[in-house]
Amino acid sequence: MNTISVPRGKLLNTFRKMSMAVNKDLESGGRRSTSSGTRFQVIDKHSISEPDQKIIMQQMFRFRKRIHHGRIDVFWLREAGGLTMLVPYLLTHAGSFLEGAHIRVFTKTDGKDNKKINEEQKSMAAILRKFHIDSSDLHILPEFAKPPCKKTYDDFREKIEPYRAETNAKEKIEGTFDNDQLFNLREKTRSFLRASELIREHSSDADLIICTLPSARADIPPPIYMGWIDMLSKQVPPTCLVRGNQVSMSALNLKFP
Repeated sequence: MNTISVPRGKLLNTFRKMSMAVNKDLESGGRRSTSSGTRFQVIDKHSISEPDQKIIMQQMFRFRKRIHHGRIDVFWLREAGGLTMLVPYLLTHAGSFLEGAHIRVFTKTDGKDNKKINEEQKSMAAILRKFHIDSSDLHILPEFAKPPCKKTYDDFREKIEPYRAETNAKEKIEGTFDNDQLFNLREKTRSFLRASELIREHSSDADLIICTLPSARADIPPPIYMGWIDMLSKQVPPTCLVRGNQVSMSALNLKFP
């Protein structure tokens, strides 16, 4: 996850200028003919000129412009409710910046034989049918079982290392972790790091990535959890991490028009 550190005064000043630009555009008729085809012409290089203001503006309005022939890649890491599939379904409808986008779905498999993989493919295809999503671009990835590469592990360790505490420390500082906690969460860490590799491998050219949000629990130290989040969302395309209400999809009676 990339964060932007901007002074509060500059942030408020940027919002104020953007709001004035939008209101002025609306008063002039709401639609202006521009070469890019955007609905509102809010970019004013004279009123918004500082580098940090331009960064904020780009982040705020990146989803305003319609993307034609877009693609949404969904990484279904586990069944955590239907929101992970509902969000891309809604984004393909009229009014969205990804209206009419093509949806690809990737999920992992625990089976090694073709019979098990076929069963999981049928189960996932049934979920997609509930959302009227074409299952022809469903990908079951057995590569999830492979361990992440050393560089991925090194990147993760570099992010969390400042928050590591001594295992036998008398007083543990809040917001830190020790080697025992990291060891106990090694399988989850391996899974999420491998998922981040596959997302980069398969979806570096997607217009939006939607991925299952890891479950947050009291026994997971914040630095490790945020390290997982950072690794999953560090892709070049915008990445949306979503988690539902844990209700099984088989228990839902969905009806869409």
